[in-house]
Amino acid sequence: MKQEGISFHHLGLTSGILFAGLHLFWLIFAAIAPKSLQGLLDWLFQIHTLAPIYEVTTAHFLPGLFLVLVTFAVGYGLGALFALIWNFTQNFTRDS
Repeated sequence: MKQEGISFHHLGLTSGILFAGLHLFWLIFAAIAPKSLQGLLDWLFQIHTLAPIYEVTTAHFLPGLFLVLVTFAVGYGLGALFALIWNFTQNFTRDS
């Protein structure tokens, strides 16, 4: 049996893992090399013609864990929402 459309659960998991993974990488990098990360952040602001206003601080376990969990949930929700909208619009355009 062929499934039509995008699975909201699979896309939700994929985007949730991607969002959380990027933030986990950020936390690990902040713990290992905060000065390098500060340089990268300053450069990113400058190429966007913005004044660097943020400072990389010490990474802590519980706030970092909360960040990863929240970004996973947001990523899952956005992925699932995208799949639902995509499937709705595909079904709508097939009827025309």
